[in-house]
Amino acid sequence: MTRRSSTGSAFSGGPVVRCCAGERGNALVIALLVLLVLSSMAAIFVGVTKTEKQISGNNLRDSQSLYIAEAGVAEALSRMSAPASPSYIGETTTPPTPGWGRYVVQSGTASTSDPEHAATQYDGLDNDGNGQVDEAGEAYPEIYSSQISLQDPLGYPWVKVRYRQMDVGGVQRVVLFGDHDNNLATRPVMNTAHGHPVLIVTCNGRQSNATKTVEVEALRLPGPTVPGSVYTEGTLECKGTSFLIDGNDYDPVTGTIVTGSTPLPGVVPTQGTSAVDCNTPQGWNNIQGEGTAPSIVPATVDIDLAAVFDIYEAMADISYNGTQMNPNTSSWGTADDYKIVCIRNGELHLSGANSGGGILLVEGDMTISGQFTWYGLIICLANVEFTGGGAGIHIYGGVMTQGDISSSGSVSGNADILYSSATISKLTEFQTYRVCSWRER
Repeated sequence: MTRRSSTGSAFSGGPVVRCCAGERGNALVIALLVLLVLSSMAAIFVGVTKTEKQISGNNLRDSQSLYIAEAGVAEALSRMSAPASPSYIGETTTPPTPGWGRYVVQSGTASTSDPEHAATQYDGLDNDGNGQVDEAGEAYPEIYSSQISLQDPLGYPWVKVRYRQMDVGGVQRVVLFGDHDNNLATRPVMNTAHGHPVLIVTCNGRQSNATKTVEVEALRLPGPTVPGSVYTEGTLECKGTSFLIDGNDYDPVTGTIVTGSTPLPGVVPTQGTSAVDCNTPQGWNNIQGEGTAPSIVPATVDIDLAAVFDIYEAMADISYNGTQMNPNTSSWGTADDYKIVCIRNGELHLSGANSGGGILLVEGDMTISGQFTWYGLIICLANVEFTGGGAGIHIYGGVMTQGDISSSGSVSGNADILYSSATISKLTEFQTYRVCSWRER
């Protein structure tokens, strides 16, 4: 007998399953939406990554072009700091010429890419040194960069080096940095009378499609300040009447006093005027310079000569250790090529014919006889004796001693110690140009 349900259908005894086709469609839509979201996120991630990579690349090239521009500035300052070097690009005569400037380039005519290339045509100065002012197309001359000899040169197409200038009563003057008043108590400043030119260096650096232009001002720190022809922390004894200690400003080439120059004292002792003695009345007249003879002005500042000695010893071109008896002086520099010569831990004894130029440092006693010519400065931390004979001793610059030029030594014979601002100013060449201001243009 077959049983039927209340609705009249047969009942088989198993579960009844009903499936809806609409539910299968919803799952497909959800899956597609998830896939769309994931694809969008992937596309956004790729886009962001690409943008970040481009930004990173641009920043890298910007940084590289900035470093390249600074490398160009460094080359220009290095080549302006070494007058004795074959790579020197500055002026070789003094005083500095208003309107002077140079381009350092990687290739000919590269300087024309400088937006201010033509500005010199209207500045009222002879910028190219040919004797004509504001001529058509006038610009600073080009000099090739040292980079052109390299296989993979840095990309600074041009570097412009020129003097900083200022108008003084309607006339353009070169701005200098130095000891304007030769006073140890005051700091060196920018002026138009004493020192070395302040430089303006502009460089364009390029890397791929990035370009940066950097402009700096640079100056040279002055060399040691010489208060007089002779500075002594001990006593000074002058014998006879053939010597001359003179604080007037001498031209080392002609051996004559520079017209219109300002004299310094002949002798500047830290122990006062009583530290100086002449054994003949006429000898006092041979100490000349500022004021009337004898030109002796007590020191107002006690110079730390040992510290000055140490500073220049670190830069010495020629060094000796221990006492030196008549060393070969042929490499001790000249009036045009200064050297720093240092005798550490000993004395110096020179006789015969010797010469040199620059800074002579002697830690022990120094005795010089015979014929001797020196252009620049002599610093001795002990006692000094000059006993020139024949052609004599001629020092154009100054002598500074921590010991006596007296009890263990003296100035006698044909010994001339003559102040020279030209030779002392040249000592600044031992200092490199240093950046004092920087800006990106």
